[in-house]
Amino acid sequence: MFENERNGATAHTPLELRTLPSVQRKLIECSLTHLESEFVQFMRTTVDSNPRLAKLGGRPGTRALVKAYLNLCLSSNSPNSNTASSFPMVTEQDGIEFEDGVIDGKPLWPVIYCCLRAGDSRAAIEVARAASNSLENFPSVLEEYVSGGRRLSPTSQTRLRQNSLHILKVSRDPYKRLVFSILGLGATNENHSEVARSIDDFLWVKLSQVAGNASTTSNWGSAEETLNLSQLQCLLYETYGEVHFDAWSQPLLYFKLLCLTQQFESAIGFLARFEALRCHAIHLALALHHEKILLVSDSIQSPLVCRNESDPIGFRRLNFARAIMLYTRKFEMDSPPEAVMYFHFLADIPTAKCLDSNTDEAGAQPGDTQPLNLFTTCVTELALATKEFDLLLGCVADSGVRKPGCIDRYSRTPDERQFVIAAVASALEARGHVMDAISLYQLAANSGHEQTGYYRKAVSLVNYLLAGLVATENIAGLPQTSGPRAVGHPDRSLVIRIATKLAHRARQSEFPSLGPTVDEPASDLSFDGPSSLKTLFYLLDLATFFDLVQAEQWQAAVDHLDQLGLFPTNPQFEQVESKVMLFTQLPDYVRRPLPSALIALMRCLVIISNRSRGAPLSPGSLLNDSSNLTLSTIRDRAKALIAYVGRIPYKLSGDVYARLTQMQMEIM
Repeated sequence: MFENERNGATAHTPLELRTLPSVQRKLIECSLTHLESEFVQFMRTTVDSNPRLAKLGGRPGTRALVKAYLNLCLSSNSPNSNTASSFPMVTEQDGIEFEDGVIDGKPLWPVIYCCLRAGDSRAAIEVARAASNSLENFPSVLEEYVSGGRRLSPTSQTRLRQNSLHILKVSRDPYKRLVFSILGLGATNENHSEVARSIDDFLWVKLSQVAGNASTTSNWGSAEETLNLSQLQCLLYETYGEVHFDAWSQPLLYFKLLCLTQQFESAIGFLARFEALRCHAIHLALALHHEKILLVSDSIQSPLVCRNESDPIGFRRLNFARAIMLYTRKFEMDSPPEAVMYFHFLADIPTAKCLDSNTDEAGAQPGDTQPLNLFTTCVTELALATKEFDLLLGCVADSGVRKPGCIDRYSRTPDERQFVIAAVASALEARGHVMDAISLYQLAANSGHEQTGYYRKAVSLVNYLLAGLVATENIAGLPQTSGPRAVGHPDRSLVIRIATKLAHRARQSEFPSLGPTVDEPASDLSFDGPSSLKTLFYLLDLATFFDLVQAEQWQAAVDHLDQLGLFPTNPQFEQVESKVMLFTQLPDYVRRPLPSALIALMRCLVIISNRSRGAPLSPGSLLNDSSNLTLSTIRDRAKALIAYVGRIPYKLSGDVYARLTQMQMEIM
């Protein structure tokens, strides 16, 4: 139904669709049909419970059922059919006067009303024709009403209304007044409490009046003579409200009343207050939102049910996002996949910032310009709270194959899935969980088309960790500086293992040269074209050098550092200057461990020179391989290091200068 209206009209938003007269009328028809089917079931139940008094008989159809029902309702007042037929008016004991004779032994207007109330308009026309002698032109009016879809044409209504008002002014039959009111020929300000004694009857009468007056508002604008949908909505929700209908004692009845009058948002907001009924409210909201007919509030900070001043009277909006998040709060920690299933309905709702102020950086992804949506925000918060990253986002196996997570089922495109993973990684990075962020950036690189940017982020974070973990503890005898800002004090061997895998994967990929990240300082750029990957290789080589020193493999450590070419090997001015120039181009991450590397290298030279002189060494320092350096070469290298330290534009601590000078004197 809604697709046809959406395709055949210019309505593109839920509000435009809901305000279309054709849509409103179709929904009213559905509401009336529902109330009529319930009334038929009620009549059958009533008749079946008293078969002796009802006297249903074997004739099928609505007319026989109505007669049996009226046998019960009017059993104490029903006159003998032969007597009643000779009187134009039958007076009842309770003061109700039935006009225009009887049909099937029952008063005429109750029969017509019950047929209309049961939704069988043809049976009502049949009854009216059978009593046409006393009804004048009413059968033709009723036929026009039925063929016109529960309403008369404006011309007929204008022509008949004045005469009908005069007739009803002197009528004392409540059923007759009610039927004329339903046809749009009577005043709509009456409640007809003598007939409509239940809420369902009252609602059916009011909806019938709205349907009958839908095309005549412009002909007479008096509030006493017409009733439109907005007026009915305000009457039920604002004038009467929850207290009048005793909503807290019978919530489903009030919920039904709001739904049948197209107040879906108010109905959902009311039902969501009850813990036992909240799931039904949420699922109805999901269905309406999927059909694009739910009016959603403009801000996620709005109350659960609110009203926009620009909306037509009677319309309210539901804070759909808040309703979903309030519902999932009770089980999201125990069942994250189920919570993600509900969160994916929020993918079309944008948000400028995350729900938690600590995740403000979650929107800054490499090369990304798309804004965050509530699905991304909620999944990010859920992942941070539960730490179930593999379950929610997936993981990359040792073989390099990505294992899917919960979001794979609800992400519409690989890029959307990649964006969600990157948002979680960025939030973890902002909170200092660098190790988890590195893993998720690598996962993001394997989850969509954009790979270089996310590998670059992972490499940058690994460099950040390695810069403070390259040197082994007390390898150079210097006071230990504070490590990187990361939660949990990451283990050096673990970081190096992750860095090695990342370097191997990046080298084998199609993008061997990773440029700088958008937030990487200029001082962290590599000397040979900006490259975080080259910085990573330098740091891994320095880590290998320190491991060799820790293992007391002095000559191997010196040879490994010579391959890097960071320090001069002789005191010639040209070589010292070239290495000083190289130092000025090194990233800051590589410069940080160089003071420790200088002392460790000088220590290696001291031990090798002592061995060359035949000096006694500690048992742990004896090596099987012979030294490749002569004493003269060692002294030249020591002089070169001292000259290098004096010329680099880098402020070293006094302990470094003192230690280097002392060890040079030992070599000399």
